[in-house]
Amino acid sequence: MSSDGRRPDHAALVGTIQSVWATELGSPAAPDDDFFAAGGTSLAAARIIGALREQGIDTGFTMLMRHRTPARFAAAILAGDGAARLSLPHLEDDATPPVTVQQETIWFLEQLRPDNIAYQNLAVIDLPERVDSVRLADALATLAARHSLLRTSFPVRRGRPVLLEQPDPVVHLDTADLSAMDPAERDLWIRDLGRRPFDLTEAGAVRWTLAELGDGRQALILVEHHFLHDGWSLGRLMTELAHVYRTGSSAGLPALPHRYADYAAWQRMWLQTDAAAGSRKFWVELLADPVEPLRLGDDARRPADFSFTGDTYHDRLPDAVVASADSYARSQRTTSFVVLMAAFAAVVGGVSGSPDFNLGSMLRNRRVPGTENILGMFVTTIALPVRGLPARTMRDVTAELSEVLTSGLDHQEIPFPSVARELRAGRDGSRNPHFQVCFSMNDYPDLRPAWGPGQRAGLRFPSNGGAKFDLDVVLLPEARGYRALWRYCTPLLTAEQVRSLATVFHDAVRALTSAPDSPIAAVLGDVLPGALR
Repeated sequence: MSSDGRRPDHAALVGTIQSVWATELGSPAAPDDDFFAAGGTSLAAARIIGALREQGIDTGFTMLMRHRTPARFAAAILAGDGAARLSLPHLEDDATPPVTVQQETIWFLEQLRPDNIAYQNLAVIDLPERVDSVRLADALATLAARHSLLRTSFPVRRGRPVLLEQPDPVVHLDTADLSAMDPAERDLWIRDLGRRPFDLTEAGAVRWTLAELGDGRQALILVEHHFLHDGWSLGRLMTELAHVYRTGSSAGLPALPHRYADYAAWQRMWLQTDAAAGSRKFWVELLADPVEPLRLGDDARRPADFSFTGDTYHDRLPDAVVASADSYARSQRTTSFVVLMAAFAAVVGGVSGSPDFNLGSMLRNRRVPGTENILGMFVTTIALPVRGLPARTMRDVTAELSEVLTSGLDHQEIPFPSVARELRAGRDGSRNPHFQVCFSMNDYPDLRPAWGPGQRAGLRFPSNGGAKFDLDVVLLPEARGYRALWRYCTPLLTAEQVRSLATVFHDAVRALTSAPDSPIAAVLGDVLPGALR
């Protein structure tokens, strides 16, 4: 069904899907061609979903994974799915709903540790051309007027934070001349900027700094609290900022019939429904068997209370690793992300000596119509059971993770704290009691904004010294392959250990996909000794 209510016929919709597939996959697609057999990947799937939505066709990743030919995909879209029947309310402008469960969880963690800066996102946009600071400030003000969360404060009412929208945009654009600094001094300055805390009772939990780097180069530094941020929101923000700066207007951007406050109110109501109970039951049953914590590094160094301090190792998956993952994913009719996740699980399971553990990940959680283009904290944390390593094979683990993830996409609206309350895990202030290691992918098609024809900005994510988990690996899609952020807890892991672990991961992907039917222990026998040295 298209978003404007018109119902295309099946043949027309098949033709539209074929056209999009041909563009994104680089070759014509017949009505009965399988997505993966045609060369589909995780990145291509994200681009296809985005392209269809730009044409007003409401669909999602789950539907594509379950109906992998243009003909079946079109039929499923026309039949609709459960998420398409969900709808957001329209709150009055002066309403002050409680924050979402995702936001409240972060707020609670920051109340326990006021020095916790792990939930402040730091990004550096390397601009492809010089920008005018006044025009840039105007563009930021336009976005703040367009997106209510950019002008929202979060005061505490009756012991819990609420969303209080302000009528006027609040924009913090500073300028800084860093041209006299050497690279190390500049990196330290940017890191310190990302550590400055926010006062969430004031509107606009985002700071912008236009920095002069010397030789005519500029960078735009963004510090944003996670109340306003997830990976998809960052992609939307980058895309829209470049558009408004180029054109001087928000005209041409998608309409925003809803605000984040509408979603916050909807979530609290939905959590009382039978649908929410069913989703909660799905995850609780999946994770019913308790497991011991996964231990990486020297656990004797673990502080009694998790410190939320850490660093980031920046990596890029070699082309050969990506090619191995893509090829094996096509043969198994799954995504490259699932293959990479299976290899990662094999590595951390082998290094830690834990045959049974839970692996954390993230789901985008924007199936509810009206949420696709809103800025805010929508992403849902999940935990996936990994059992029986290292006796199992890569084929088995890949198939199991693929099935669990595909099924889990139908239950992504339920926030993990709602599930965690029913799991049999004791309280443990030294670590997340449900999972300690996380592996996820930012599935926004391309985070680098286009400032002009052929002019894409660079985007970097320096560490501000925070860490959410023992180890948190985030894949960032690029035109070819992936960058990877290896965020780690510094009391537990060293930079050299994480660098070694990343290298071992590269080797493991190629080894496991080359011998998918051999026991993982046998395949990785010569690979794992190099990890965590």
